[in-house]
Amino acid sequence: MKIIHCISGSEKHIQTQQTLKKLQQIKHQNLVQIYEFFDEEGSFYIFMEKCDQDVDEMIQKLKINLENQESLTKFIENFIIQIVNGYCRLMEDNIIHRDLKPQNILYNIVDENQYVFKICDDGFSKIIDLNQDYGMTSVEHLNYYQAPELKEDEYTYKLDIYSFGLILAEMIIGRKFTEVEKLQLQDSVIQLTNNSPKDIIYLINQMLALEQKARLSWTQLKLKYFYPQYNSQNENLQKIQDINGKNICIKPICKRQHNAYQNELNEIKINLKIKNNQKQNDNIIKIIEVLNEKDYDYSYIIMEECEGDLNQLRAKIGLFNYQDVLNLLEQINNGYQFLIENQIVHRDLKPQNILYQRNNSKYCYKIIDFQYSFELKNQNFSASSKTGTRMYQAPEIDGIQEYDYKCDIYSEQSYQNWQQIQNFLNNQWKKSKKKNVVYFKQ
Repeated sequence: MKIIHCISGSEKHIQTQQTLKKLQQIKHQNLVQIYEFFDEEGSFYIFMEKCDQDVDEMIQKLKINLENQESLTKFIENFIIQIVNGYCRLMEDNIIHRDLKPQNILYNIVDENQYVFKICDDGFSKIIDLNQDYGMTSVEHLNYYQAPELKEDEYTYKLDIYSFGLILAEMIIGRKFTEVEKLQLQDSVIQLTNNSPKDIIYLINQMLALEQKARLSWTQLKLKYFYPQYNSQNENLQKIQDINGKNICIKPICKRQHNAYQNELNEIKINLKIKNNQKQNDNIIKIIEVLNEKDYDYSYIIMEECEGDLNQLRAKIGLFNYQDVLNLLEQINNGYQFLIENQIVHRDLKPQNILYQRNNSKYCYKIIDFQYSFELKNQNFSASSKTGTRMYQAPEIDGIQEYDYKCDIYSEQSYQNWQQIQNFLNNQWKKSKKKNVVYFKQ
């Protein structure tokens, strides 16, 4: 059990209660699970997952042979991967930790030299509003690990990158920096770790930059360690393998291009809602992860890979027969029912946004691409805006009339009508061979 003392009704009390409610809903292998908490006269009594020790004790006891660079690199990289994984899950719920230190990173021993690290909260965490520039709470007295910008109200998730860098440096050199060494941190890292792995030292240096803009981001760390094949210079959808060899797709979204550099994009919000929904649906694309770091130019949607879309399938196997169409309708209806239950209107249902996976002779269809989608309950979003693909667009999507889920029924029927027209033209074209009559053929 952990106790966080607050003054009842204070800003910290309200902020802590909101954050604890969010954290209680999250279940992640690299975050300490909160089972239950009680508020008694402003103090929170938190019942959480029990772990073996914290990293502060590990640093004191851990005897790492600094000359064995291979062993050191492997240990540090495993530690980085797990902490980055946990922190990125916090970011999905807009939680900033603000007090990342060895005492707040716990671990369980799985086997000899095998650990599961878990980030723990001690009451400093806060839910940030992506629609506001800053307005953060400043802290007057900082501990050793807290970034200097925490004294101001203009900071982002990168302040925890700074803390993480200090923890990694302490693991390597076996002690904290002195106050003099902290004045020139990046030089001190190079001087005190000249026998350590060069790539790790370079990484720590980038994490300890005093200027936030010069610092590495959590998104960059996630892409580096989990999706090393990803090419950040390519702004198109990429099909790659993750660190475990699993086939995935990564869709980058340039937030500046959408005039929402500081704002939460609607597509990101809906993908997060789908990804973190307790009830998943086989006919909705599986969202593996959403990276949407405040003040980072790009967001990334990581999803399962499929074989292709409906147009590509049609080109591969020909026109759908009656049973094929019924199977398609049944699965798309099942997927769309999930969207209705979550009050999501797709608004761009078309062949390119229905993918398929093949299992033996059976096809599984999946609805994708929520770029133009919106939530009906979102009062800040107009249900009369004009958007989507014109060919499959319902007539009520004209920028004037209001509409709901039925606009996607029209889109689905448009595709079926197109199938019937193509089938008719194809049959007429075959008949015309004997009569020398020319018909259009798609």
